[in-house]
Amino acid sequence: MKKLFLIAFVGMYSIAGNAQIVSSTSRNIVTTTTEVKEVKKEKKTYFGIDASVGGQSNDFGSQGAFGLGFHWERSYSSPYLAWDVLSVFWDAPFESPTDFGRLSLKTGIRGFSPKFYRNMRAYANLDLGYTMNYYPDYRYDDETEFGHGFGLEFGLGIRLTNHFAVGYALDWDSETKLKGNYLRVSVSLERK
Repeated sequence: MKKLFLIAFVGMYSIAGNAQIVSSTSRNIVTTTTEVKEVKKEKKTYFGIDASVGGQSNDFGSQGAFGLGFHWERSYSSPYLAWDVLSVFWDAPFESPTDFGRLSLKTGIRGFSPKFYRNMRAYANLDLGYTMNYYPDYRYDDETEFGHGFGLEFGLGIRLTNHFAVGYALDWDSETKLKGNYLRVSVSLERK
């Protein structure tokens, strides 16, 4: 047990000793301490426009769909985590965008990988919020009916630059049980 304690003590002392650099000259010995520069993590805000194309499906079938959105993302001290402050997204089927549509207001978190090839970063996001659907009510002369519910979005992708990202998004709402599977392209502007 004493040997283990001694090895641990010597190891800790060695690590602490490596934090200092001793340089000597013929006349005097100068001791300097290296400082690990702490990188200031700047708070960054991104405002972006999202364009999506893919499909919607539920128990009644599936159809091609598209969507447009806006997002406001805020990163704080960590380079790997950001808050999706507000995400507004509208999607509708190609065949009848005026007859059926879905508007979502969500907030959530976004995680990033370390940077790799040419400053690219992978990301994953999870947003929760409110979803409003509009659709024709065939029981009463095709009057527009509105439904409200809980909305969820999960996304995976690659941020190719600080201003351009491509990824996959799964969008779901509790009222119509409609799932949207989209290829999403995002263009963002950075504000510090």
